[in-house]
Amino acid sequence: MTRSPRTTRSARVATGALAALLIGMTVLPGAAAAPVPRAAASSETAKSDPVTLAALFDNNNGDGDPFGGSNFGAPGPPTITMAEIRAARAAEQAARRAAQAARRAAHARAIAAHRAANAARRAAKAQAAANRRAAQRAASAASALANWNRTGRPNQLVIVRGRHIDLVVNGRMTNRVVRAAGPLTLATLAKYLPAGWLSLPGNGSAQLTASVVLTAGTLLDNGPDVHVLNLASGPNSNTAAGLWVGHATLNLHGLTVNAVDPPAGTPAATAQRGFLVAGNGGTLNVADATLTNLGAPPPVKPVVPPAPAPSTRAVPGARTPPTPAPAPVVLPAGTRNEPGIAFSPGSTGSVVRSTLKGNGIGLKLAGSRNVHLDTVTMTQSKADGLVLRGDQGTTMKAVHSQHNAGNGVLVNGASSPRPISGFDTLGNQRFGLAVIRQNQPQISNVTSVGDQAGGVRLTATTGAAVTNVSSTDSPVGLIVNGGSNHLKLTGVHTRGGLRGIVATGGVSALEIASAQVTDAGRAGIAVAATDANLHQLTISGSTTGLQISGRAARTTVTDAHVSGGHTGIRIAEGASVVALNQVTTDGVSGTGISTAAPGTKITNARVTGGTTGINARAAADITSTSVSGVNEAIHSGPAVQVTGKKVDLLAAATGVKVDPNGVFLLTDSRVRAHLALRGQVDLFGANTISPPPFNWVGAFGVLFIALAFLLELAHFIRQRRKVRVAFAPVKRAVPVPATATAPAPAPVAAHVVVTPAMASAVAGGTVAGNTVAGGGRGESLLEMEPPTEAIPIVAPPSTPTVAPPSTPTTGVKWPASPRRAAAARATIERADEPAFFEPVAAEPAPSQPAAGEPAASQLAAETGPAADLGQDRPDPAAESEPEPAAGESAGRRPSPRPRSRTMRPSPRPRPTPYRRSNAPAAESNATDTATGDQLETHSNGTGPSDNGDRTVEAPVAVDAPNTGAEANRHDDTEDPEIRAAS
Repeated sequence: MTRSPRTTRSARVATGALAALLIGMTVLPGAAAAPVPRAAASSETAKSDPVTLAALFDNNNGDGDPFGGSNFGAPGPPTITMAEIRAARAAEQAARRAAQAARRAAHARAIAAHRAANAARRAAKAQAAANRRAAQRAASAASALANWNRTGRPNQLVIVRGRHIDLVVNGRMTNRVVRAAGPLTLATLAKYLPAGWLSLPGNGSAQLTASVVLTAGTLLDNGPDVHVLNLASGPNSNTAAGLWVGHATLNLHGLTVNAVDPPAGTPAATAQRGFLVAGNGGTLNVADATLTNLGAPPPVKPVVPPAPAPSTRAVPGARTPPTPAPAPVVLPAGTRNEPGIAFSPGSTGSVVRSTLKGNGIGLKLAGSRNVHLDTVTMTQSKADGLVLRGDQGTTMKAVHSQHNAGNGVLVNGASSPRPISGFDTLGNQRFGLAVIRQNQPQISNVTSVGDQAGGVRLTATTGAAVTNVSSTDSPVGLIVNGGSNHLKLTGVHTRGGLRGIVATGGVSALEIASAQVTDAGRAGIAVAATDANLHQLTISGSTTGLQISGRAARTTVTDAHVSGGHTGIRIAEGASVVALNQVTTDGVSGTGISTAAPGTKITNARVTGGTTGINARAAADITSTSVSGVNEAIHSGPAVQVTGKKVDLLAAATGVKVDPNGVFLLTDSRVRAHLALRGQVDLFGANTISPPPFNWVGAFGVLFIALAFLLELAHFIRQRRKVRVAFAPVKRAVPVPATATAPAPAPVAAHVVVTPAMASAVAGGTVAGNTVAGGGRGESLLEMEPPTEAIPIVAPPSTPTVAPPSTPTTGVKWPASPRRAAAARATIERADEPAFFEPVAAEPAPSQPAAGEPAASQLAAETGPAADLGQDRPDPAAESEPEPAAGESAGRRPSPRPRSRTMRPSPRPRPTPYRRSNAPAAESNATDTATGDQLETHSNGTGPSDNGDRTVEAPVAVDAPNTGAEANRHDDTEDPEIRAAS
């Protein structure tokens, strides 16, 4: 160790003083003492040994007594001289100087070495600082490059750090700006950025064209000055603006974030809009905000265009080349496809009272931690509304996912026993909630309305617990597929749609409890799973309440109530080990329970209403079951054996119907029906079977036959009281004057039985003034209307008809020529009264003269006029006529006129019809002498009448021809046109 010069000098002074003291003490006790040898003295002085107190008082006699004792007076050793002392002192000083020189040289060397070391240290420190600065610059550049690649290689990138801001252009850091430590706002950030990167026009809006990355320890807030933030969009992520949060915090509140539309002509498959992303360790908080049109939907496979129609017809049997698969959508190198707003793995935050509209994906949580969603609406997204992928600790309350192009809520990715609840879906194009490949998810309080694919979908999910889930007007309320197993569905409510709850093949260990399905178009609950347990089901208004398909195995249904619809429970062929216990169907229009699965067991079932209660097309066992209000209680299919024990059947038509080759074993049961048993039914035990029904149709048939017999007997009895009818063809002629002298022929009685045709002919007649045979003069008879063509009973007279005179006459006029058709006259009398027939000569029908016979006009010319014109013309009716041959009147055909009611003759006189005449009044009122009988006959309507001047005028038929026409030899009744008109 090197001592300082001052310390060495003090040591020498002290040593010298001590040496002088020792010398003085040595000399003083005895002068005679022998002198100390110089060499010893010099050695001792040189050594500078310390002198003890005993040595100072020693007499040098060797006895060790310092006080000398008895030898006190003896002489001591010789003393040291001053010269010796000076020499020793000089030697000591020389030695000291040499040592001091050596020490100074060593000190100088040490100082030089120290200075060299300091210089080396300074150089190393400078080098280290330079290296550190270089490394920092390299790290900053590397960090900037990494951020540039991670953010989709934007053209402009802003990296916000704790005390500075890095500006990156096309992946190269161009500048670093120092900033004040602490939180930043958008307005403050704009001051550090180049012009055009973040613009604030001053109207509360901001335009961001660059991507911003927040690094560790930084915080960015929109601040009170910005209320609208517009993010740039572009053909890809190079030109889109985004906000990235990495180990930092971004707070957006009271803000509207919009994405500006990309330039025109941008391909929709690669277009990227502005977005928000919370990275690992980042915190994103959004409150009272509206985020619109952010991000882009995930790439989808393009639609395969239809193959063009071939120009020629395809050759039969020729192999068609396969259509090449479309090329997948490839994004530019390094670009990204961001959904809009996303929480990446390790991020956290919250979205409260906000609306996310028109984003690529409304909101995506991928591996996030403890994100809180409250009163959030995701609508009109281009893909799924909410994506939960491997997130943990997410809490949701009043979350709405509506009218999205994909699923309302999609849960996939890494699975964990996490809760999924607190949201509702509406009108999404796919499922309201889709859970894919999850383990033990807890799904509750989910509401789906009008989702186009279905309400809830569970695919390849294990151990899921679904509670209080409802679906309305979706094609499928809840579907379980993809090999899901160990599922428990409790409190599922569906309304409308095609199917309520569906469990497809491959699903196992399924439990459905307390489910309610209403108005399903096809099937309320359709099960094709294995080991399914269904209990406490309520199904109403569904076409098929419960359908168990052919792939189902070991299915148990307990306490199920089905009402309405067509079929209550349908079990398809191929299902195995199906048991129905305490099931009820009520008011179905078709079949209550239909089974085609062998070995089906039906216990404690109750079927009310429908066409068929239980339709068993395969072997079944029915126990303690009641069927009522149906047309057919139990229908057993062909070649099957069905067992019924303690069943109560009440049907309108058939109790038990067994098809051919089938058998029904009935034990201790009651069957009440119109026809209780049909087919082979074997009875065992105490059975109550209703008797065959009373044949009411046969009873009424017997009653009607008896009634018909009685009516026929009454008719036969009444036929014995026959109605007698007398009729004959009558010539409708004018009565002759009383002066006629020709006697009337004797009346001929005719007893005629009236047939229906004859009665009809008689009933159509009118009353005429004819004399009844055997009666008084002036009585009226029932006269028939003239038929279309009269059928005379007697042959016409052979004498020709004489033409009337051509000169006019006075007094009684000659009757006109009768019409072609002569009226028939009949008298109807009771069977107990005599009936008389008065044959009257009928005027022959005009006919063409035979060949060689003279015409009527020629005969009239040959005969000439009458001898006396003043003499009355005889009455043709009074002329004697030959009687008809026997049976001639009976064989006469009845009149073709319709039947009419028979009329009795009226006692009231009928008005006398007068003929049409063109003659002067003097001619028609010519005086004549008439008797009182004639006047009386005419006044009664049966003869001529007195018109006050005692002039008698003969009655003329209404359709009699005109006298002037008679004179001119023309009868208008013979004109075909006039006759047809009359």
